[in-house]
Amino acid sequence: RWPWILAATLATLGLGGAAALWTAPRWLGPALQERIVRKISQRLGVEVRAEGVDADLRTATVRGLEVGSLAVIERVRVEYDPWDVLRGRPPLRRLDAEGGSVQGTAEEIRRLAERVRAGVRARKERGEPVGKLRQATVDGVHMDLTAPGELRIEGLASARWTPGSPVHAELIDVRVTAPGAPPVTASRVGLDAAPADPFPLTVELAGGGVQIGPALALAGAHGTVALADEALSSVAIDLAGTFADRVESAGSQTLWTLRGEVDRAGHGTLDAKVAAFELGRAPRLLAALPLVDSEAATVGGDVHLELSPEAWEVAGTLRLAGLNVRHDLLARTVVRDVGVDVKLDARWEPAHEKLSVRELVVQRQGVAAHLSGTVEHPLDGSRRKITATLKIPPVPCDDVLAAIPAQLVPALRGFELTGTFEAQITLEVDMAHIDDLTLRGKVGIDGCRVLRAPALVSAARLRAPFTHRVQMRDGGMRYIRLFPGSGAFTTMDAISPYMVAAVLTTEDGAFYRHRGFLPAQFAEALRRNLKAGRVRLGASTITMQMVKNVLLSHERTVSRKLQEMFLTWYVERILDKRRIMELYLNVVEFGPGIYGLTEAARHYFDKTPADLNPLEAAYLALMLPSPVRRHVHHCRGQLSPSFDAKLRRILGLMHRRGRLTVEEYDTWKDAELVFAPEQESREACLQRIDRLLSARRGQQAASGLLAPGRGSGGSGHEPAWPALPPPPAHDDSAGSDAGAGGPAGAGAPSDPAESDAPGRPAMDEPGAPAP
Repeated sequence: RWPWILAATLATLGLGGAAALWTAPRWLGPALQERIVRKISQRLGVEVRAEGVDADLRTATVRGLEVGSLAVIERVRVEYDPWDVLRGRPPLRRLDAEGGSVQGTAEEIRRLAERVRAGVRARKERGEPVGKLRQATVDGVHMDLTAPGELRIEGLASARWTPGSPVHAELIDVRVTAPGAPPVTASRVGLDAAPADPFPLTVELAGGGVQIGPALALAGAHGTVALADEALSSVAIDLAGTFADRVESAGSQTLWTLRGEVDRAGHGTLDAKVAAFELGRAPRLLAALPLVDSEAATVGGDVHLELSPEAWEVAGTLRLAGLNVRHDLLARTVVRDVGVDVKLDARWEPAHEKLSVRELVVQRQGVAAHLSGTVEHPLDGSRRKITATLKIPPVPCDDVLAAIPAQLVPALRGFELTGTFEAQITLEVDMAHIDDLTLRGKVGIDGCRVLRAPALVSAARLRAPFTHRVQMRDGGMRYIRLFPGSGAFTTMDAISPYMVAAVLTTEDGAFYRHRGFLPAQFAEALRRNLKAGRVRLGASTITMQMVKNVLLSHERTVSRKLQEMFLTWYVERILDKRRIMELYLNVVEFGPGIYGLTEAARHYFDKTPADLNPLEAAYLALMLPSPVRRHVHHCRGQLSPSFDAKLRRILGLMHRRGRLTVEEYDTWKDAELVFAPEQESREACLQRIDRLLSARRGQQAASGLLAPGRGSGGSGHEPAWPALPPPPAHDDSAGSDAGAGGPAGAGAPSDPAESDAPGRPAMDEPGAPAP
């Protein structure tokens, strides 16, 4: 019987085992689900739930594992030894998590990891088994974490771990965002860290980038960031990358590097280097800049930062080459082949919001400009304070002229200089006390001498009779025959002294003292412009205005001002004051198409320039800031109340400044200004004003150095200078572009004197003699 009993027993056990194996997925899953969920919950210290578990004797797949509110994992597959399960030992041999998401704060993740590490340490201290896990993986889990400072980190996480080895983790398609900053992205961020103590931790970066402007990005960043400890007490950076117009359009060539180390206290050093690269690599940036044909232009340099909590020390260089600049405020043509070398040595103090520039050197073709000074509260315009000194060490005058791009000073082509130039200018301004602004210094152009000048600006031409041609805003041409007997020219001997006194009062009170420039007027113009928040007033002397009208144009560009300054210096040395004043009064615009005092006196008062009385002279002088717009008074046959008040004020200033006697002032201060009858109807007169104000051309001297078609004066093969671009609003020759008022000036103010050019009286230097 015993063999049969034994055989029956074995058969029963076999059948039972087979039944157990056959039914294991049904009864083992629920048992393991309860056990796995309970164990994970105990280890993590948070509530854990699962949708279900699919299991056999060696594997179980947990579906929809929820770890508190922090994570939802789609599938967690575990491998185990079935005998360990029967003996009640930890079942895990391998764990693979796949899919799902982790969403919460970095602090929650840190606390969770700390609880796991603490549990492992406690079990080891008690001598309890800590498991037989041989491998763990995480794949395709979306991370969305918030760090202090509202920093948000997103990416697709994966990780691998085997006992005795560090955890290898990667984050794919990373995006880091923070309020007020452009997002930082990376195609991959990887690290290897020991589970118990991951620091020091080195993070590897690939495909990183940040959009630093609408058309410029740091892209293709790769390298490492090393973290000393959990508190980030020290961070070492070794990164490199390229430039592109968009982060996603990065090329493969390394164009920049960033290396250094910074500690939590704010001490450290950083070195950034940019290899010279062509702007064509960032086409969107190129299109956004005021550049043309500059794909081959290059930019490069390096910066060294010494960091401390008190200050950042900055030293570096920058080189620009081959830029072709086009901007209406710079010049009427493209300024080609612009390139400079820049050297900077500065200090930034964050606590005091103070930038101290020990030296900023801008050098081009051997000519260097040195700038030093301080800027306090640079981002707060109402509290900003600026102290700056600009120096140009002694340099040959001809080198200075050659260093300026030719398209920026076309009128100066043909000048040859000798001698030495130097300059030093200091500016001190406190935006809270603009009236205390200080502008002082010296531009040492007097050390230069002209060896040769273009024929149009030679002393022989400007001293002798010549025909002056003016191209008006509407394209029309006016001819002024500047020689006696022409009917359009009046010599100084035949001009009323009241007219000279009036323009000295309104335009240039120190004309007979200065040599073309009045430094105090520059400071006053800067003071008024800063108060207005825009460029409202220049600092033009009568000589500068004569140069603008006779030799240049009325365009408002840096180019014109540079040429005007040089030619003013030159003209003051070849002409006497009498001739300068004579040319000025005979060419300046007094109304729409009304050029020169001879025509103006005849048009407004039916008189010769010699017969003008103080009231008439003051009126003509007041026309100069805005001659087209202010002609509306003559169209109407009378002055507006506000303009009449301006006129009386100018008479009072002429008297107080010794240019009118008591008797003359008393005679004219209350007299009525009487116009000569207008030869056209009021409507036609106003229409003529509107036509000029709405014209799309700029006014210029057609017989001057910038005349259309004249060319650059070089080899004869260079292009001609183009016509002026459309004039800006508030053009200094014709006032605002708005309508002139009245029937023909739709939408214009009822009183043009309230909206036209300000026409402030000129300053007199102390002790300046009356003419």
